[in-house]
Amino acid sequence: QFRRPIPVSAPSLVAMAAATAALSATGRQLAARAVPRSFHAGRRSLPKTWGPGPWRRCAAAGTASRSWGVVMDIDGVVLRGKNLIPGSAEAVRILEDAGVPYAFMTNGGGVTEAVKAEELATLLSIPAISESRVLLSHTPMRALAERFHGRRVVIVGSKDTVAVAEHYGFDFSGGWAVTPAQLAAGTPSIFPQSFGSQASAPAVDVNAEGAPPIEAILILYEPDDWAMELQVLTDVLAGGRPLGSGGTPGSVPLAQAAEVFASNPDFVWQAAYPVPRYGQGAFLDCLRTLWRRLSRGAELRVTEFGKPHPSQFSAAQQLVEAQLRPGEQLQRIYMMGDNPAADIRGANIARGGAWRSVLVCTGVYRGGPASNDAADPAWRVEPDLRAAVERLLRAPEDGHGGGPE
Repeated sequence: QFRRPIPVSAPSLVAMAAATAALSATGRQLAARAVPRSFHAGRRSLPKTWGPGPWRRCAAAGTASRSWGVVMDIDGVVLRGKNLIPGSAEAVRILEDAGVPYAFMTNGGGVTEAVKAEELATLLSIPAISESRVLLSHTPMRALAERFHGRRVVIVGSKDTVAVAEHYGFDFSGGWAVTPAQLAAGTPSIFPQSFGSQASAPAVDVNAEGAPPIEAILILYEPDDWAMELQVLTDVLAGGRPLGSGGTPGSVPLAQAAEVFASNPDFVWQAAYPVPRYGQGAFLDCLRTLWRRLSRGAELRVTEFGKPHPSQFSAAQQLVEAQLRPGEQLQRIYMMGDNPAADIRGANIARGGAWRSVLVCTGVYRGGPASNDAADPAWRVEPDLRAAVERLLRAPEDGHGGGPE
């Protein structure tokens, strides 16, 4: 059983409002239609009218109109570490040949969308994948650059996160965006131990006279040095001068001095190691626990992005709809994921009713295709991505839209 992330409503950011608005009235009516009962997860065989014809028959009709699309997680579905999961490259090429709209939605990140698209194209041996097919966990946080323009924020992540934040519009050169490593390097004794992630940007003394207050913490990706990051971030949450002393002396519980935004609630994720590894959600749990004790009882207020939050699925739906030809309308989106608490839960609660969750057994979930997750059951369970795609393509086109459940 995997840890459930604490749901926190996201602010009405421009990007999220636009993503949600993408569900038109017509689209909602079409999405509300259920698929045939014979295609439901409870049935393991296809109806005779669909026939056993190979996927190639459908793939050959790549110019056919499509009323459905596929959104794939990456880690645990397409890749395990830097290695392709068997059959995943073939599955993506099958979708390409069949003209099925598709996109990648991952709770990973740490690079720009263009870099991730190029990495995927190389690994999958596809000539090119547009960055418009890629939704990273921190993609919606791009809108925060405008909101915090001219206000100091701390950007949390790994080695490439500064480049990502600068690409989104955060101002490191002007000193308005800083990293915990910059603060640890420039603020005497704020972290008395040695730390590995030395700042590549100039050191910043947050206690210097005239230093602007830090108004927000943006966690774009899992950090590399949890001990240093947690110390500096709890100081930022407490605020005051010197940083960490608290802005309102004697207040109980201690008031939270900075907003917190997190891009990924996953407690674990499937890396190259055979057993899932801690993710950003675990780091956030540590920060919550430390803040609760330091503040003498206050709960950390966090705005979360990423799966399973509905705003992320609305943004992914917009990526798929952008690939439709004039006159085509999207009736169904299949979410291919390996993490029940993120992929499956998110598809099950996504707005509009167009989503169907497909759980594959190549990542976090290990129960096998004859089982299902108890807490977040999928609409269908498949052994891997290729098996899931081939089954979908064996269905007639109208089998993805209307009809009784």
